[in-house]
Amino acid sequence: MTLDDHWQSLEELRAARLAARQAGDTALAAALDEQIYAGYLELTRGGTTPRGLPWPSPVDPLWEGADAIRALAEAVDAQTTAIYAAIAARPQTEARSVVVTPGPSGNLTIQFLRAFAAPPIVVATNGETAATADQWFPIIVTTALTASQFACAFVRHDGIPITSGSRRLNYIAMAAGATTRPAPAGDDGGPSPVDDPEPEAAP
Repeated sequence: MTLDDHWQSLEELRAARLAARQAGDTALAAALDEQIYAGYLELTRGGTTPRGLPWPSPVDPLWEGADAIRALAEAVDAQTTAIYAAIAARPQTEARSVVVTPGPSGNLTIQFLRAFAAPPIVVATNGETAATADQWFPIIVTTALTASQFACAFVRHDGIPITSGSRRLNYIAMAAGATTRPAPAGDDGGPSPVDDPEPEAAP
């Protein structure tokens, strides 16, 4: 309901109350009084969102709604600050699919979108979908890995470097402590049963 509709509804209620009083129907007039009072309360009070962000009444003069507007701004600012702090506290992860062209030596340096605090863990894969996808694979040059970039060598399966042509490379870089999914309940970080060596056969 718009503000105009609300006012129109109150005017109709007031007209009906006047008619009830003129007709001597005090019970109806009293009931209409309660509806009018509730309508004015609804019209003249502000409210809050489900997360507690306030808003002023639609009929508040600007100077009366200023406190609610300020409270809204401060509440939004506090929530935004908390969100950014939570994001900043999470270990950084970067995953991309890029089209690149290897250099003359078959190597290529790729810059991270945002520098890590320290050299991250990087895993790269062949991102091609064509029939030639199985003819080469990327090798991370660990000696060239820094917090802001990594180098990758493009090598064919016969060991010959790829020195030309566009290639699609998929990679994910993860800071220490980053994870792509929650650990299973009860996982203490120890070896999985499938990692344990086979028991020796009894003599």
